[in-house]
Amino acid sequence: MPAEDFSYYKVYRTTSKFLPYTYLAKTTSNTYEDLINTNAATRYYRVTAVDKDGLESLKQEEPIVGSTLGAPKTPNISAKYDGSGVNVSWSTVDRASSYTVYRSGASEKIFSGISENSLRDNSVQAGANYSYSVIAIDEYGIASDKSSKAEVSIK
Repeated sequence: MPAEDFSYYKVYRTTSKFLPYTYLAKTTSNTYEDLINTNAATRYYRVTAVDKDGLESLKQEEPIVGSTLGAPKTPNISAKYDGSGVNVSWSTVDRASSYTVYRSGASEKIFSGISENSLRDNSVQAGANYSYSVIAIDEYGIASDKSSKAEVSIK
């Protein structure tokens, strides 16, 4: 419980333990949420208390370390034509809640919201070449890098 002469907290942040801290925010709450739109970002924080006379406490010795989630791993993909359609499959990725498959070549198509780690594409044309790649997407909407391409020739 804060002292009777408590007024607010000051939050300071840096991107490296060895760089100077810059003032980030003033809050009366004992929590603070820093919205960072970068994957796998680490930030270091120090907090001070300020009293009603404007006197500020020292920053704590050890910083509070926070980090954002990194992107899911990139899936490995393969594709095979079986005479009537293309079977596309990829490795399962931890944290993935869905996958999106991109088809390029004779015609482009995007298959999204896939929950399994395979797809059957029956909309291919004879004599055409297609490339497939896939991304994994986690529950927060963070997407992996696009996989390498799996090439298929339709006879």
